[in-house]
Amino acid sequence: MRSTCHLVLLFLLSCAAAVRADETSDRGAELFRVVVDYAALGDHRAGTEVDARTLDWFAAALQRIGGTVERQPFDFQRFDGSSRVTIYGQAIDSLPLYYEGIGEVHSDHPFVAALDPLSDHSQTSDALNAAIAQAKAAGADVAVVATLNPLAALQIPNRTPQVPGGLPVVLVPSGVAERIQHGAVHVDYSGRIVPGHSANVMASFGDQSQPPIVLATPLSGWFRCAAERGTGIAVTMALAQRLAAQGRSVLVVGTSAHELPYLGLEAFVRAHHLTPRLVIHLGANVALGEAAPGSSALQFAAHRVANVRMPSDAIDRLRASLAMMQLQPTANPPLWFGESKLWVESQPAPVISFVGLGPQFHTPLDVPQTTTSPDLLRRAYEGIGGAIDAFLAQ
Repeated sequence: MRSTCHLVLLFLLSCAAAVRADETSDRGAELFRVVVDYAALGDHRAGTEVDARTLDWFAAALQRIGGTVERQPFDFQRFDGSSRVTIYGQAIDSLPLYYEGIGEVHSDHPFVAALDPLSDHSQTSDALNAAIAQAKAAGADVAVVATLNPLAALQIPNRTPQVPGGLPVVLVPSGVAERIQHGAVHVDYSGRIVPGHSANVMASFGDQSQPPIVLATPLSGWFRCAAERGTGIAVTMALAQRLAAQGRSVLVVGTSAHELPYLGLEAFVRAHHLTPRLVIHLGANVALGEAAPGSSALQFAAHRVANVRMPSDAIDRLRASLAMMQLQPTANPPLWFGESKLWVESQPAPVISFVGLGPQFHTPLDVPQTTTSPDLLRRAYEGIGGAIDAFLAQ
């Protein structure tokens, strides 16, 4: 009899373990599907048809999980441009540098350069600005710049919306850097400024008379943005559902026009004066992966941070949960990345900001299958959820 009972107990324990494993697997797969769906919408530039579809998609998803959704429309000056670059008649990938030049140009003698276009995490580099100045001094009518990148990819910096009066510039992948120096290059360029419209999407859960836990994530970027934006969006949705089930007051803030930098959040901050209990900023590459040595499996990318503003005893309670994401909290850093800077400056609440950087950042190569995975997304959800629980346990 005792032997039989022992076997039954082992069977029940194995069944429970299998259920937990299935639940874990399902959570990761569910989060990955969100990233895939987001990336499939197209290139997420603010003010475009893809941006409008993304706002609808995000709002509908929040409504499905019980959020009360509202939108905050805003207007801006949108750059509308196109380019075609050929080398000996063969077309190569290209994209105009936004807000740098307007009008039409057709040239067989562009100024050419190769450089790193990004600085300060995502802003336009001094090297790019210097090259544009050199092109103007040389009397060029257009510049073609190869964007040096570890993956030989086309890479775009964030751009401040302004009426341009400068030189038209076209960016091309670093893989053609040598060819544009020595080949017969032809450029067709068109750029103009048109009225731009986008919106922030907010969703509230629970009793909003209580200070909410703010879950803040940007919604737009330069290309498909699977890891850069999609991972933060997926984890935000799951955390909102988790916290609402705990009876917490939650406010999700999804902002557009991140790539122009932070127009949406600036509009939100001007219109809303919050006193949150906690702000969780899910910025770039929340669950970014990179190939493990000698394996095709993804591990968490090295260049990620968890920047934290809160008392030291509260920070200590976060460490075990953040370790699930291979992160250690950085207390009160001198530099806050991306939109976290605005969150820190606009209100006094505790803040945890997650930001990462990889070679696919701001390139067309940021797609779900190569930059994240169900396992990394699940661990990010559990790690951030555990950190929130640990903070609230005080």
